Amino acid sequence: MPTRFRTVPVIRTEPVRDTFVKPAVRFGDAGARPDVVLDLSLEKLLPRIIQWAGDLLRQWEDRLLKPYYLFMARSTIQPNLFGPRPATSPGLNRFAVIGDPGSGKGPQFDIADRMLERYEKTPFASALVLGDNVYEHGEVEKFHRILWRPYRHLYNKGIRFFPVLGNHDVHGTRGDEQLHYWGAPRYYSFKIDDGKNAGNDVEFFAIDTTVLLPGYDNCYKGDELWAKQTAKRQLEWLDKSLSQSKAKYKIVYGHYPLYSSGMHGLREDVTLRLRDILEPILERNSVDVYLAGHEHHYERSHPIKGVTHILSGGAGRSRKIHYEHDFNYPRAAAVEAFHFMLFEITPDGLKYQAIDREDRVIDEGVITKPEAGQKAAFA
Repeated sequence: MPTRFRTVPVIRTEPVRDTFVKPAVRFGDAGARPDVVLDLSLEKLLPRIIQWAGDLLRQWEDRLLKPYYLFMARSTIQPNLFGPRPATSPGLNRFAVIGDPGSGKGPQFDIADRMLERYEKTPFASALVLGDNVYEHGEVEKFHRILWRPYRHLYNKGIRFFPVLGNHDVHGTRGDEQLHYWGAPRYYSFKIDDGKNAGNDVEFFAIDTTVLLPGYDNCYKGDELWAKQTAKRQLEWLDKSLSQSKAKYKIVYGHYPLYSSGMHGLREDVTLRLRDILEPILERNSVDVYLAGHEHHYERSHPIKGVTHILSGGAGRSRKIHYEHDFNYPRAAAVEAFHFMLFEITPDGLKYQAIDREDRVIDEGVITKPEAGQKAAFA
């Protein structure tokens, strides 16, 4: 009989410190929330007014500077995404993760600022971008303001952003112009290592999950045949590339999650279809981590058929966790918060932290390889 969780958010101010050999189920938000009291003081209202005014100004900016933004969007901000990097580049063994960043509003800029502050303390050389990079419909005229401006200081420090597309990026389009802007193909792989220990490396496999479900959320309407053909080629590439990989750790990332406590997780027709498509490939090729966005919160599972599922979709939007789910999978953490993630390759494993808008660590731990002959599983 599957475990069934019926719970309400647990208020906690301490971060989760958990490893997969010490299972625990933690739920909550990113900090204590006292009873709601109407506070109309200037101290409370002023930050809200400033954020509202900034958002309004950016909307008018889009309209007034549209010709300039369209011109800038024809360029490529990362012309040498997969080129070699100097061995002296800082943070080659670390990478960040942002999901669903493309709101263009205050929280996106706040998360970008926290990333820069963390970089100044502990440099990282790469960032994975999990889709829904430009709301609401992947508009070309928004590329410069949403994809460049928040992260310009990180680009200028040499950090490379490795994106995948989300459903909002392909509304009425195939997303080709955005991929050109990033300087990235639709699906691809690349490696990083710790720079010290031979064989202590990670290979990433970036996939476009939107083509796996043509028609879902109005994606590829009238273009379903192309999407299905692209999905078939992509899955063949993914299976073959994973089987040939010699990396110690394998991470696959795309936009749609296979397990979720969010609003979209209630759509079992979608999540079960994705599991049918992807889980056999992930399992037989010993993938360690599957990263996804789409939902606007943070969530991590214990290993499911050997794969740790991490949902990180709060780099620009935040949404409540749906506790009415019938959870039939082992959740380890679920937190409603704007956030990003940092990973580090170490001799002990893949260390990770989820960090919120206030620079608080809301989850952390180490992902390790199972002992010989053992494999964490959940059927």
